[in-house]
Amino acid sequence: MDRAKTDSLFSPPAVVEDATLDHRADHHSFAVNTLAWAIQNQLSTKCIERYINKFPQFLVTPIIRLGVFTAFGVPSCPILFYAIEQNSPELIRLLCKAGASVEQSATPSGLPPLAYAVLSAEYNLVDTTDVLITLLAVGADPKDIPEDMWQAPLKSPVKETQVGERNSKPWCTKVVREALARTLNLMQRYALWKASTFDKPTERMLQIAEAHDLLPLLEAPFYLIGQKVATQHILRKILNHYLFKDSKPLVLLLTGPSGHGKTELAKRMGSLLSLKIHQVDCTEMQYETDILGPKAPYHGYDNGSPLNNHLAEHDGQKTVIFMDEFDKTTTAVHQAMLLPFESGFYNDRRNGKKLDCTNHIWLLAANLGEDIIRKFWKASIENKTLALQEKAPLATLQKALRARAIEAFGAPLTGRLRDVVPYLPFDQLEQAVVAYKFMCEIRRKVRIDINTDAKDFAGHSHVNFIDDGQLALHIAKEGYIPELGARSLDDAVDREVTDKLGDVFLRQPLRIFNDANMRALDRYDVRIARASDGTEEVTVTLAGLQDITENSAMTYTSGRLSPSPG
Repeated sequence: MDRAKTDSLFSPPAVVEDATLDHRADHHSFAVNTLAWAIQNQLSTKCIERYINKFPQFLVTPIIRLGVFTAFGVPSCPILFYAIEQNSPELIRLLCKAGASVEQSATPSGLPPLAYAVLSAEYNLVDTTDVLITLLAVGADPKDIPEDMWQAPLKSPVKETQVGERNSKPWCTKVVREALARTLNLMQRYALWKASTFDKPTERMLQIAEAHDLLPLLEAPFYLIGQKVATQHILRKILNHYLFKDSKPLVLLLTGPSGHGKTELAKRMGSLLSLKIHQVDCTEMQYETDILGPKAPYHGYDNGSPLNNHLAEHDGQKTVIFMDEFDKTTTAVHQAMLLPFESGFYNDRRNGKKLDCTNHIWLLAANLGEDIIRKFWKASIENKTLALQEKAPLATLQKALRARAIEAFGAPLTGRLRDVVPYLPFDQLEQAVVAYKFMCEIRRKVRIDINTDAKDFAGHSHVNFIDDGQLALHIAKEGYIPELGARSLDDAVDREVTDKLGDVFLRQPLRIFNDANMRALDRYDVRIARASDGTEEVTVTLAGLQDITENSAMTYTSGRLSPSPG
């Protein structure tokens, strides 16, 4: 069983401990050990946030950076390590907002938070990639991990420091490096590499973003695969929109081949900014009444429409409105959207009330100009260095796409678009990383406990991807279709991994019982093997049992804590 699960068996119910922390906030001074206790005992994030916010920031920040002392004379452990061990990106953001530093390492080893995030995956066989990405997004330096282990993301990292290279990281001993090499997965190597290509935001950029509650938006590029041009362009347009207090709504057309991240960006923006996302399926929008509802006195006017009612419920507020497949709409819909796109004001169809739509972020997704984008990609992006890609004539591409938008939507609506943002096909690395993302989903599915009552039979298992970069690349080469994007890679992973894993699972002779959860995990190895005809193929084998590693050398927060007497 997971250590987190066994710990929870002996912990008081969360509601009781939430009340305990609330009580301490009212009657005791702020203490980092109390904060660590709350995280370790899995109190709710909202309760932990209440505890932190109960005290002034100038008091919390220096205390939170002291580190946690688990016993007298024991070296300190950064508070972030507790959030890392809980595998909680939300707690990491909260702690960093309160003043925790991603540069604070464990004492005396010097182990940085990024390394601990990677090593924690081996400790309990959970995927800590989201935690690592969050650490990078809030400012961790990717070079905290030896660069040679991630500079070529598709290559598995080697266990030994290369001949002639000096180990400049004393914490990265032979044992630790071997553990990193075993655990650092393709998605993490890609995230480290990608982070190394970003320019850090300037203090002025941070100031403007913070003033408009947009600070988390700067994290968006770290969470998306590929589409660096699109994400940077959108971030710039949003920041400038609020910087210059533009009175007109921000309406952006995101166009490109299907399955390349348009929907994912909209969802990520809403999630990071804690904004309401309203999604409109434009394939069903043929008439003005479909999208906005009928006007009085026509039948049904008092019901409005989902979009009409969203605008009314969020009058004057900031939300993300994602209009998917906008190129499937009609001239009637285009005409209906002219006023809210131009002036930012609109009258509620139900009662005639004037609504302020100027703060909404409108994202229109389409597949316009795929041929233009593919031609541009082949000429200026495919197989080019990063330096050459940055010199690609993006403005020329956008001009051609705007002309295509005029053909599709007409000049009046196209003139109300603040910008046209192209989405490009995935390169080979991005294809492999997307494939790996889907590979990890099947691994997460079978990691849950077996529960025969709930028909969860495929559980309590660990899927081990051997040479994950080359494995994902092989699947991507076989399955990527530019016109389908990520969907084609999802299908390829189904064929090459999910179906073969199911075949091996179903061939086992014994029936499945819940008490299997009490033993070690079943381990399935997925690798590329040479077929009898000399070609390469993906194989899945049942490799035996996999114990959860309880390696104290890799664990800094294993001691049980009590609330500080504060």
